[in-house]
Amino acid sequence: MEHFEDEQADDPHFEEEEVEGTTQRGRGPSIPNWKEQVCCFYASGKCISENSSAFSKHVAAEVRDSIHMPLVSDWRQIKQERREAFWIRIKETIIFQEEDMAKMPMIQHMTLHIAEHAHKEYRNKLKKKHYTDKPVEEYRKTPPNVDPQQWAELEIAAKNKYNRRLKTMNHTTGAKYFARAELVMVVRLQVL
Repeated sequence: MEHFEDEQADDPHFEEEEVEGTTQRGRGPSIPNWKEQVCCFYASGKCISENSSAFSKHVAAEVRDSIHMPLVSDWRQIKQERREAFWIRIKETIIFQEEDMAKMPMIQHMTLHIAEHAHKEYRNKLKKKHYTDKPVEEYRKTPPNVDPQQWAELEIAAKNKYNRRLKTMNHTTGAKYFARAELVMVVRLQVL
């Protein structure tokens, strides 16, 4: 499993420094230097090129783009059309080998799997930095580069989690329908 941890991923600014006649980027977000590149893929759809790490970082950077990819509490809530559009954007930045054309469904599946993992890490990082152990006034402020409406929806999910903790009685009938459980109870009472 790839790891996409990037300490300044949600900070939009960075500074350039002049060092001995060359311009170097200072501290700031990791912006992958990804232009259209050649990638080779294994039969499972995983990128095996020398630039596979850069490819994964490119996918993660695209996931963090709130214009194209919504920030939701679960990747499965992202509509299939959105995922397809995401895949098309990624696919346009890859130069495929001839032998990889037959593997395209697996490549798409694996790329979306990488995106799902990156989405989860990004969401968890935002929550840890801007929500966990923060007073109410502070976590209601929307983090930079996040759509306020999407942040509010994540806040509702946290409220639901809190309400779930207050629940004291759990459902204990298992896979049995309530009607079936009631019938079993009636039969037991008649036997006694």
